[in-house]
Amino acid sequence: MSFQQLVLFTADANGLERSLRLVQALLQLIVSVPVLLAAAAPWLLPVAVDKAGATQPVAIEGAAVLLAGARDRVNLVRRVLRMFMFVGCFDRAHRLYLSLFSAPELTPGQTAQAGRRRQYDVFFDALAATFAGIYLLLETAVLVDALGVPGLAVWGPARAEWLDIEGQRYWFLSLSCSVLVGMLRMASVADDLPLPPAAEPTEKEAVDAEQDKRARQAVQEARRNRLVALGRRVVADAVDVLLPGAVVGWTPLAPATVGWVMSFTTLLTGYDVWLRCGQEAAAASM
Repeated sequence: MSFQQLVLFTADANGLERSLRLVQALLQLIVSVPVLLAAAAPWLLPVAVDKAGATQPVAIEGAAVLLAGARDRVNLVRRVLRMFMFVGCFDRAHRLYLSLFSAPELTPGQTAQAGRRRQYDVFFDALAATFAGIYLLLETAVLVDALGVPGLAVWGPARAEWLDIEGQRYWFLSLSCSVLVGMLRMASVADDLPLPPAAEPTEKEAVDAEQDKRARQAVQEARRNRLVALGRRVVADAVDVLLPGAVVGWTPLAPATVGWVMSFTTLLTGYDVWLRCGQEAAAASM
């Protein structure tokens, strides 16, 4: 970890959004777990002292209302940061759909089965981007209503709530497709990163055996790193799918469980952003 990496992470839009999501998840946990709420209440509300010097009990309900309000405000800031992200999702989906109609290009040594797997990969990736774009578009459409300004609304409470729930359905579908994409890409790692061909016995005399061994080890290391990164993303998406499912009633979760799920997946996905910022910091220092 370097200070420059931390600077890049906090300045990155995705890094900032992940940081706010972690704050929202922690607030959700504190509000939902009675022990944590009781421990946090004295720090949030001053303890009243009567004339006799006796302290009065802290209002736990008041602390819960305060933290829930902070959680909702943090979520609103995150929604503002995502306001125009649907444009990028639709653009990515458009490019992926176009690539489906072009002839697949097989790399040397790639089998036809690997080519078909890549087509499925692109298809489900396009669906994931489409569903994510619809979710973000619906979320943006009800942003004015979500501000909660008295007298300022576009849809009204009932219609805004309905649109918000519909958006959660599309987020559920997007995450489900992302899980399939990640699994397909994990199955294609060996085809995407083939091992260097072994030299013929007659040519082996002119080849540095140690150099050939290092090249194969480098490819194997790259495969492991790719599998770890893809596996981390698959796990995050597979667990994250519980959140929109809980909103629409498909995967009922307790409020405390929602906080744990958000914390876990935020750390997983935020770690990818953290690694990318580290690579950028290392490249800038060279």
